[in-house]
Amino acid sequence: SHDLLLLQLDPGLDRIEAHGLAGGEAREHLEFAIADGLAKPGFTIALDLPRSLALGMTSDALAAIATTLIENSAQAGASRIAISGGQASLRFTDNGPGIAPADQPRIFEPFFTSKRSAGGTGLGLAIARSLAEAQGGTLALVKSGASGSVFALTL
Repeated sequence: SHDLLLLQLDPGLDRIEAHGLAGGEAREHLEFAIADGLAKPGFTIALDLPRSLALGMTSDALAAIATTLIENSAQAGASRIAISGGQASLRFTDNGPGIAPADQPRIFEPFFTSKRSAGGTGLGLAIARSLAEAQGGTLALVKSGASGSVFALTL
């Protein structure tokens, strides 16, 4: 069974409000990674995951990949990202403006960024994909458009 967990920053208290049930080591690591500074006023992170999430990767790799995808969504202007999935995959779906079609084939290339003027290095997605592959998985852009982007982490 799945539980829905919404993580939002309470701007008045500067702390995370978590609603829902948590269970399973991988799920707990994902929640801790998210709670460690990723939620911010006006940006909601929703987890719709099994109570016991067992993914075949280290917790550090999972946290790094999730952090990259969440931060990219927030920086691109999304107000919400939903993380859903099951035992062998996670899906990261945001409601941002999407990735320009001309940029989509290059987003995983090291040093490619459309945000260099804002301090982007172009390393985040390249490193995230390398981490996924080092764990025997894949990280891919499933779709992107005016209603947001969807990335899939498969293990």
